[in-house]
Amino acid sequence: MPSAVATVLGLEIRVEDPLPGLVAALKDRRVLLLLDNCDHVIDAVAGLAAAVLSGTSGVDILATSRERSGCRVNVCTAPNRSAARSRRRG
Repeated sequence: MPSAVATVLGLEIRVEDPLPGLVAALKDRRVLLLLDNCDHVIDAVAGLAAAVLSGTSGVDILATSRERSGCRVNVCTAPNRSAARSRRRG
């Protein structure tokens, strides 16, 4: 999982365990990682998320799955678009 994320981000991390290198590369970056459809790799995503979130300060992760990951989750709801428009007009 970490090597796939590194590849998508254009990072070349060529070691047996790429997770520490991925965390180091993301340490000072402001990034939103979107990991979609994680059902079949939920344990790997949970481990990746825990390591990245504990080792960085500017990385947020949005992972989608139908299964529970066991990670602490913050749930946000999108604002009502019509309410936002009326606030801008008023």
